[in-house]
Amino acid sequence: MVGDAVAITGLGLITGLGHDLETSWRGLLAGQNPVSLLPHLASQNLPSPFGVSLPEAAEELMAKAVSPRQKKQMTRSTALACTMADQALKDAGHL
Repeated sequence: MVGDAVAITGLGLITGLGHDLETSWRGLLAGQNPVSLLPHLASQNLPSPFGVSLPEAAEELMAKAVSPRQKKQMTRSTALACTMADQALKDAGHL
C-alpha cells in the first residue's frame, strides 16, 4: 500500500529502569536489575511473586500525554503505549 507508509525514527521507553529512553539506557548499561519481590503478588499464590514496577514518573508522563477523558476510555497498557509513542515522536523531532 503505497500511500500508507509510516516511519517514526525516534524511540520512547518507560521501563523499570527509567521513565524515558535516556534513563532506561543508562540503567541497562550500568547493569541495573529492575526485577524485585512484589509483596502484593506474594500473597496471591502465583507461580512467581517477582515483577517490575514502573517509576512514579510514568503516571505524570501519562497525565501529560493522555487527557483524563481519553484515559477513561483506555486500559493502562494503552495509555502507556500512547505515552511512549508521544516520546518517540518527540525523539524523532515531530513534536
